[in-house]
Amino acid sequence: MSSSSSSESSSSSDDGAEIFLQTIATVVKAIVEDDEEETPQPKRRRYIARERNTANNLLVSDYFSTEPKYEEKMFRRRFRMSRNLFLRISRYLEEKYVYFQQKPDVTGQLEFSTWQKVTAALRQLAYGNSSDIMDDYLKMSARVARESLHNFCSCILELYRKRYLRKLGTSWRLSWATQDAGSLDCMKWPWELCPTAWQGAHSSGFHGMPAIMLEAVASQDLWIWHAFFGMPGSHYDITSINHSPLFNDRVNGIRPKGTFFVNGVEYVYGYYLVDGIYPEWGVFVKSFTRHGTIDPKRLKFNRVQMAARKDVERAFGVRMYHSSQRDFGGLR
Repeated sequence: MSSSSSSESSSSSDDGAEIFLQTIATVVKAIVEDDEEETPQPKRRRYIARERNTANNLLVSDYFSTEPKYEEKMFRRRFRMSRNLFLRISRYLEEKYVYFQQKPDVTGQLEFSTWQKVTAALRQLAYGNSSDIMDDYLKMSARVARESLHNFCSCILELYRKRYLRKLGTSWRLSWATQDAGSLDCMKWPWELCPTAWQGAHSSGFHGMPAIMLEAVASQDLWIWHAFFGMPGSHYDITSINHSPLFNDRVNGIRPKGTFFVNGVEYVYGYYLVDGIYPEWGVFVKSFTRHGTIDPKRLKFNRVQMAARKDVERAFGVRMYHSSQRDFGGLR
């Protein structure tokens, strides 16, 4: 009896241990499965078929075909330049820089065209939009849009810096400026296409539309070799000259290489013909006050100075006329 009872007790204990081990195994398996469910699985990058060739065909149909959908006026409004200028810049970029050349990618498909990259850069510059918005019309990712903007700005600076962004530094330019006597003046330039967010800062009660103060120096051949504009608020000639970078080099002790002589006196800086509102600075040549002027030499000087000072106003008038003819900027 004792042996049978002991065997039964041992078998029952083995069964209890087996059940306990199975229970532990079930609990551990459940915990592991829960951990696997909570652990986020790595996501693969989703490929977006943007169909850039279709977008390029749409761009050509809208603006660059033989009979484009949008006329020249709409092109100027949206690109802030004429179609001919756009095509000329695009051609230069494509000829001189590999980035703007349309090449096949690793899959054999053609990359974005030159017109698409230049359009993306100009839209971001003209409207201040983010690079992500280029995906709607040009089917271009934000990364490519940013690359297009960066390369466009760098290449434009390299192409046109020497001609259009140069400073008065060379001796021949100094000779030209001193002989032709550059004229300095300011004017309010109407800005009909001013962005809505900026209209309050560039509007005043005197003008019916937003306007910016333009400070320029022009010569007799209508060449404007200095221009400063963009300050918000109400400004005039004095406030503009106080913010202008025109005399930064002179303040810092930097001057152009070369000198010139007038009546046996050597001068190391150029001069500017201005009207009576400007301060009495050594670089400004103003006319004598007419009140009480009876000296024939002063009268002759006033006549010649006033005639030469009209060069910058004439340059303003010519450019405003051509701008109104092109219907660009809403100038009248």
